[in-house]
Order: sequence, then structure tokens, then C-alpha cells
Amino acid sequence: MSEQKIFPGVEQVFFTTLERHYIGSKAVKLQEFHWLFLTKADSGWYRVMMFSQISSSQTKKQSTPLRESSGGHIGQAVDKWLRDCRAGRSLSIS
Repeated sequence: MSEQKIFPGVEQVFFTTLERHYIGSKAVKLQEFHWLFLTKADSGWYRVMMFSQISSSQTKKQSTPLRESSGGHIGQAVDKWLRDCRAGRSLSIS
């Protein structure tokens, strides 16, 4: 059986971030998992959508439900990075 893409022209990138939040004087570490979907046009790469999920590295609690996170701080940073790549101001992904 051959592998087929559900959405032709859309590529997936998975990455994680580690954040530290302070509640009073206590630091809480959160690991966030990101699924970024990109498409390439003649002018460069564009974000299609992004989903994220948070997991606390200090508790045994389950991860949060998957959420659409394109408008969050990581999604906005990705959009700015892609914009800069299209403008030729930084390295682009191939």
C-alpha cells in the first residue's frame, strides 16, 4: 500500500518548546508540542495551520487537548520568521 498525502502540497513540521512560568515564587516548567503545517508558493513558505498541546514536566497530569494555535505567541513568531524568510532576511527552509 502506498503512502498518500491527505492534503497535496502541505508539509508537516513537528517541534517542541520548553517554557518556565512563575506562580508566585514557584517555577513551573511546561513542555509544548507543536504540529506546524506549511505550504510552499513561488514566493516562499506559508503557514497553513498550527496545533499545539501542553504537558507539565513536573506533574503526572495528562496533557491538554490539542488546540489550534496559529494565533498564539509561537504561531505569530513562526509567521514573522516565514515572512522574513520570504523577504530574504534570514535562512529559508528548503
